[in-house]
Amino acid sequence: MNTYMLWFSGGWDNRQHIFGESDLHKAADRYLFNAHEVINDGETFMYDSNGIIVGGCYVEDEKI
Repeated sequence: MNTYMLWFSGGWDNRQHIFGESDLHKAADRYLFNAHEVINDGETFMYDSNGIIVGGCYVEDEKI
């Protein structure tokens, strides 16, 4: 099972582990990012209405 890291701007404490693709898709729906981009490219970003990066999600390299 892949592990993903969801992060938000504002500091190191604003992170959340996601376990498996099913939960990744749920998080993508909730936080409006592209889960397929994470799966295929390893990373994606989330933007606010002004186009500023406010977070992202990437594949974790290490198993937890």
